[in-house]
Amino acid sequence: MHTPLVRAAIGNQGASVAALIQQGANVDAHDRLGLTALIAAAFFGAADAVDVLLAHRATLGTTVKPTAAAPDAGIEVYAELPPAGSTALAAAEYGRSIVLYEPARDASFERIVAALTRG
Repeated sequence: MHTPLVRAAIGNQGASVAALIQQGANVDAHDRLGLTALIAAAFFGAADAVDVLLAHRATLGTTVKPTAAAPDAGIEVYAELPPAGSTALAAAEYGRSIVLYEPARDASFERIVAALTRG
């Protein structure tokens, strides 16, 4: 379902993200849910992964593909995903709203939003 790069990004594994990119992983590739590594990292609050992806020139304007929300895609999707058309910044804000009551994670989302807005 997820590419290895998206999985590493969700897990906030910055060193693995960098290694996969150096081995040729496409930084802007979409997985079967329509997510890129940057969008997934932003949504899940993975600040270290966002930093690595931006350093490797992940495209800020890339959006979630509509396949992520397609019920007939034949794959199980997470209950909460950023809506199709969301950018990484929108995904970060959406992810932040879901974990609103987890103050410990808020700092990660603040760092992500700051990184995404300065590009």
